[in-house]
Amino acid sequence: MSEKECPFCGEKINENAFKCKYCGEWLNKTVPHSLSSNQQTSENSSYKTCPYCCKEIPVNAKKCQFCGEWIKVKPKNENQIYRYAKIALEIIIILIGILLECISGGSGAGLGFAFIAVICLELYFLPTTIADNRRHRHTTIIFIINLFFGYTVIGWVAALVWGLIDEH
Repeated sequence: MSEKECPFCGEKINENAFKCKYCGEWLNKTVPHSLSSNQQTSENSSYKTCPYCCKEIPVNAKKCQFCGEWIKVKPKNENQIYRYAKIALEIIIILIGILLECISGGSGAGLGFAFIAVICLELYFLPTTIADNRRHRHTTIIFIINLFFGYTVIGWVAALVWGLIDEH
């Protein structure tokens, strides 16, 4: 079986291919009648939904053939600073809650403090959480703005808006 290079993504593909299996681009820009998207979806269950246009694309596609957007694959080690900082803050809150509980003699003040503080922490870092879930490429910068300027209403709103803005 001979191979050629895809002109769109540079991956090696079958020489007789109509469509690149890596980036999803049609090589001759005309869809063969035997390969319509309805038939492909029903015959093969290895498809996923494009996060931009919501059409069915192959699971291993790097680029959507319908809207032309590159499918972002978020590495597991991306944005670890946000997760580690959030975990550290939650541990500190729990330790302060335990300390308050010991000082108050078991009155429930420490538990109440920890519960309210964790809820406030989640609301405070809501812009960063949204950016992280949307796989925003500037999540770390949004986290830094949220951390240092989030106590001002303007800083928090700016981080939230930036986290919600689409990159494309």
